[in-house]
Amino acid sequence: MDHRYDIARRAAGGSGSSSPGAGAQSRRRKVPPRPADFKLQIIIIGARGVGKTSLMERFTDDTFCEACKSTVGVDFKIKTVELRGKKIRLQIW
Repeated sequence: MDHRYDIARRAAGGSGSSSPGAGAQSRRRKVPPRPADFKLQIIIIGARGVGKTSLMERFTDDTFCEACKSTVGVDFKIKTVELRGKKIRLQIW
């Protein structure tokens, strides 16, 4: 067998003479996130060009675009906040 192929295969995670516990970290179960205590849908309405999308993006992503194009159709984002020990999932349209 070609030695170069064996090295590339081991680097890609293929079978070879690697230690038995090498992939143990990738097999760990992820702890599921705690479900939200409340789920709210918020609809932002207003005339065109007033900044509805900019307001939503500022709140959810903490970003602001000065030269944004008009939104065609519907746009929504999800943000989870914690208030008084309760987890609240906001779906903002």
